[in-house]
Amino acid sequence: YPLPLDSPDDGGRSLETNVADATASEYGWHDTNGVAGAEFTDTRGNNVTAQEDQNGNDGSGSMPSGGGSLVFDFSIDLGLAPSTYVDAATTNLFYWNNIAHDLFYQYGFDEASGNFQENNYGRGGPGALGGDSVNADSQDGSDSNNAQFGTPPDGLNPHMEMFIFTDAEPRVEVTAPGSIASLYTARSAVFGPALGTAGVPGSVVQALDPADAAGPSTTDACSALTNGGAVSGNIALIDRGDCNFTVKVKNAQNAGASAAIVANNAGDGAITMGGSDPSITISSSRQSSAAASPPRCGRWSIAIRASTRASSSTSTATASAIA
Repeated sequence: YPLPLDSPDDGGRSLETNVADATASEYGWHDTNGVAGAEFTDTRGNNVTAQEDQNGNDGSGSMPSGGGSLVFDFSIDLGLAPSTYVDAATTNLFYWNNIAHDLFYQYGFDEASGNFQENNYGRGGPGALGGDSVNADSQDGSDSNNAQFGTPPDGLNPHMEMFIFTDAEPRVEVTAPGSIASLYTARSAVFGPALGTAGVPGSVVQALDPADAAGPSTTDACSALTNGGAVSGNIALIDRGDCNFTVKVKNAQNAGASAAIVANNAGDGAITMGGSDPSITISSSRQSSAAASPPRCGRWSIAIRASTRASSSTSTATASAIA
């Protein structure tokens, strides 16, 4: 996901080639000796050494190899665990550190100003010999839901740590009808499978159940659903109230729903759904009934998913292949 994309939300991946700036990184991104030709075929170079640090020990983690042609092209599926695309994450970290170095160089953050380089190529600076390229850790396991960058005095290596984000905010993405197509903020549940960034796509069907002692409404899913045939294979829409969230989602699951949305029909904001039921195997989210929510009528085509912007292991570990 190259410059100027901010995240996977903003565009697709591309294979970036010859991206080193001729002034800021005149020998390329994989040089340290000031002689034409790369010294490294992995994610090391004059501006940054990028490695994974999943065990959080700040040691020597793995670095992806681009081979002799320096092609760093690794698969990534943001719906899977971050550990499955660690090479893509580390490549992305290497790419963006170098991009930042070369861009800031144009605005005066050069050797004389104490920038981050292993070799200053005779251009002076407070630490005239360099020795202070960035040490950058992808998917750092020592913390979560954050990132940090320590910058010691010139001549010492700065340390960047990108932690894995685990508290992704779910979104309801309505794709049809076009009149309400948009992203809508929701909240997750502490029970059932967590929503991944790949999401659960499908059509939304109002869940119906008897108005009985378990719940006086025919849309609260406090009892076994009466329209299981319509709900099966779709995303069940359920009203808040009258019984536990786990009961509602379990009744939707029993009817064959692929996921569930609990609509907050009380008029206040959406909050995380609590409860515990290990037998629940479908994902669910809670949707506000405020103006920022899609209307309740009709049938929607949607996907409910974790927000890729919040769930980054970048850390959402996005990747650009470079040469």
